[in-house]
Amino acid sequence: MPRNEPTPATQSPLFDVARARNSWRKGGRFVRDPSPSFEAAQSISTERLTDVQDRILVLFKIMGPMPDDTLISYFEEYYPNRATDQSIRSRRAELVKRGLVRDSGRDGKSKHGNRCTVWEAT
Repeated sequence: MPRNEPTPATQSPLFDVARARNSWRKGGRFVRDPSPSFEAAQSISTERLTDVQDRILVLFKIMGPMPDDTLISYFEEYYPNRATDQSIRSRRAELVKRGLVRDSGRDGKSKHGNRCTVWEAT
């Protein structure tokens, strides 16, 4: 075979589909297919919990349903100086996204007397 002629593998329509899927030009620059990145991001959500997330889940399983204010109070009592109030709320929200904590369907009262969501472990 002469050197400059394409090999049968590079002439295959399957090769063109794979090449088109893995890379393409956008705005004059070379861009990779984002699908593997999305798949990797989805796999992260099934990985192990952080220490704070794990402690929050333990508190929900032991203490039962509670609003964020109560969760923060218990967390500070049992795990002092481990996380800020905002960090605890953020980690609880991440547990909700993972399906490990959910809205109990009941309304509670915050420490300021306002209505708030009562959360529970699934």
